[in-house]
Amino acid sequence: MSSTASTAPTDPQRVADFWSTKRNDRRPTGWMDHHTIQAWLHRRITGNPSLSTVAWWKQQYFPEAVGCALSLGCGFGELDRNLIALGIAEHVQAVDIAAGAVEQARATATAAGLGDRIDYRVANLDEIELAPSAFDAIFASSSFHHVVRLEHLFGQCRRALRPGALLFLDDYVGPSRFQSGPQVFDLMNRVVALLPERYRRNLFTDDGALVERITPQALDYFASHDPSEAIRSAEIIPALTRDFEIVEHRPYGGALLHLLLSGIVGNFDETCERDTMFLTLLATMEHTLEEHGILDSDFAVIVARPRGGDGAADSPKPLTAASADTRPSGRIQTDPLPGTQRP
Repeated sequence: MSSTASTAPTDPQRVADFWSTKRNDRRPTGWMDHHTIQAWLHRRITGNPSLSTVAWWKQQYFPEAVGCALSLGCGFGELDRNLIALGIAEHVQAVDIAAGAVEQARATATAAGLGDRIDYRVANLDEIELAPSAFDAIFASSSFHHVVRLEHLFGQCRRALRPGALLFLDDYVGPSRFQSGPQVFDLMNRVVALLPERYRRNLFTDDGALVERITPQALDYFASHDPSEAIRSAEIIPALTRDFEIVEHRPYGGALLHLLLSGIVGNFDETCERDTMFLTLLATMEHTLEEHGILDSDFAVIVARPRGGDGAADSPKPLTAASADTRPSGRIQTDPLPGTQRP
């Protein structure tokens, strides 16, 4: 995609409206929604099919809870609640562009008895300004691939982290606007052609129609749905490394399975050994093609630390409450999210 197309401004209100509604499909439709795929991805990321990414972060980086963490693009708040429940952070500041999602996240947190520990705000990540040295950790799950001004946001994250604090990402980093190369779509369609009809029922339409062929999404589709979707996803890692050094990079695939299984993954019965074997076989094939350099990984978990003023990375430090500055744990005297809104 040309730089002009990839950095074109989005429609913030359309993006906010799109992500304010929680979609509860009767059966899994996204590739990560299937338990078999989830276990496979956990194995690739953490080495344990039963250990989630957030739980792995806890094991590796948080021997005790830090004072205050920031959650970027929090959506309906599942990550924020997990950060508290797993003992990663005492308090969480969470932001999202979608006011409807923020309202639901706040209500869910309150119902869970966490209303005084998670502070929700409405904010556009393309415009957000963060206070200096305000956070002991920053988290973002599936957020940065919706950002146009990547350099601005990474710069804000760098300045907002306290000494020794890290940035934690779990995101799509593949081709912008999902415009994979023709060889990748050819491979997807060769697999589709081999699948029996019962696995090709389109669960998005749920009207008996079959998925016959997978093609690149027309670019005008994004303008009418979510203009921010994967707008500069291929540039996330290059933009990140301007301000951060990567400490951990755990690729977990998706170049094939992401679009191949979209809208059909729920046709594979999670209780059927044959169906779960088919999915595991597809995942193994994708991983093998990555290992041989035929496919790239479109998704990754990344942990990064801010670079020092001279371009060198700061020395890593344990992420404990002691790494914070002298302000009271989780309570920041100056607003760390100036200009944001509480709906």
